[in-house]
Amino acid sequence: GNQIGSNEERLRRMATVIIPRDILDVEFRGFSDWPGYCFGDDGTGWTAKIPGNNRHRIGEIWRPFATGLNHNGYFHATLKRPGGRWAALLHRLILLLFRGPASDGLEARHLNGIRTDNRLCNLVWGTKRENMADQYLHGTRVRGERHPQALLTDEEVIQIRQRRILGEECAIIARDFGIAQSTVSRISLGQRRTDI
Repeated sequence: GNQIGSNEERLRRMATVIIPRDILDVEFRGFSDWPGYCFGDDGTGWTAKIPGNNRHRIGEIWRPFATGLNHNGYFHATLKRPGGRWAALLHRLILLLFRGPASDGLEARHLNGIRTDNRLCNLVWGTKRENMADQYLHGTRVRGERHPQALLTDEEVIQIRQRRILGEECAIIARDFGIAQSTVSRISLGQRRTDI
C-alpha cells in the first residue's frame, strides 16, 4: 500500500518532538515498500533512516531529508533500501502518494508555475497541453532567444522579416545571418519564431 497506515499514528506522536507545532496538521504518507521515508502534503520529505554507516537502519526520529535541485529547477529525492534505490522528482512522489498513479499520457503540473512549490494544493496530474498552457500563463515557457538552442536574437528575426518584406532574396539573408535559406523562408512566413 501507499500509506503509512498503522505507522501514521506513531509518526504523529514523534512529530510533536521534531516538527514545529504549526506543521502538525500536515498529512504524511509513505510507501510501504520503501520504509523510513514519508512525505507531507505540504511538499516536504522526511526520513527516519539513521545517518552514517547504518544507512538502511530505521530509527525513531523523523527529520527532513535532503533533496536537491535538478538541472530543470525541480526538487528530486533519492530513496534507498537494501538492494536498491529510487530517484524521483519530489512533486511526482507527492502526487503518487496523495492522488495515485497518473493515467496514461498525464504528467505533473505545478498550478502556480513555481517548480519548487510541491504542496499538494499546487500539484495535479494533467495533459501535456495543459502543462504547456500553464507555462505560457506563468511565463515559464522557454522560447525565442531565451531558448538554449536559439541561433538568432529577437532583433535578428525582426530584421529578417523586414528584409523579406522589402523583397530581398532568402539566399542573401541566409548568408548574412549564417543560417539555411529554408530557415529564412520559415521565419518570414511565420512558421518559425512565432513568439515574435
